[in-house]
Amino acid sequence: MRERTLVATIAICAVLSSCGTGEKTERGIELMPDMYHTPAYKSMQAMEVSKEQSADQKSHQVGAMIPPVPGTVARGGAAYEIGVDDWVSARKLLNPLSPTRDVLSEGQYAFNIYCAVCHGRDGNAEHAYIAKNFPGLKSINGPNVAAYNDGELFHIMTMGKGLMPSYRAQMLPETRWAVVHYLRVLTRATIAVSDLEKTVQDAELALRESPGDATAQATLERGRSLLDQRTRDLASLQKVGEEAGREFKPLADPVPEYVVPVWPESDDMPASGEHAK
Repeated sequence: MRERTLVATIAICAVLSSCGTGEKTERGIELMPDMYHTPAYKSMQAMEVSKEQSADQKSHQVGAMIPPVPGTVARGGAAYEIGVDDWVSARKLLNPLSPTRDVLSEGQYAFNIYCAVCHGRDGNAEHAYIAKNFPGLKSINGPNVAAYNDGELFHIMTMGKGLMPSYRAQMLPETRWAVVHYLRVLTRATIAVSDLEKTVQDAELALRESPGDATAQATLERGRSLLDQRTRDLASLQKVGEEAGREFKPLADPVPEYVVPVWPESDDMPASGEHAK
């Protein structure tokens, strides 16, 4: 009987202590602690794997964000089965989008969000936000990007390359293809068709002087390929409109502005700036 009285007294005290009128700074007695302290891991928390659970009999710490089972595809997603180093298959990918005004606009929008921080809004890595802290970042408005075809650029954004991580989780496939089109616009602004024509002419002259030179032959083939690509890209851009080149130049950094709120006026409310009497 005495034990029941003691338990009842403790329960009553716990209830009364939780019904105070002031602001609570602690929960007090937790009747169901599992509701507050769940065994779930946080997204960036390290998960401990004991040596008894590991195959090599060693303790490990792995990320709690476990990757999906191989072969599974998220709802609404699409499988991408090309390996990181499978550039032969990547070159065979074709851009399903046309460089229309809407596609270029979407590509520019995504580029300024995900790419400009490292490569600059104009494609020049020296103008990027983190260039002073991470030297060696490559610009993407020159010959190094022009040498890739659309499939290779899409593959790099999907799987990452070198210091660049994968942006597969940040951009949908159609957005990545739109960025590929916009990259062509940036590259075209730097590499003029006339420069490539001069390169092809010099390579042809060098090959005439040394017909069996493999290096001259490779230079000529590469120059012709780039010239053909730049010419087709220029024709595609011209279909958008004569002002497309100006319209899709990198935007200036935004300047924050404070917008003064305007309150609606009615017969029962004083006009703005007046005080009720």
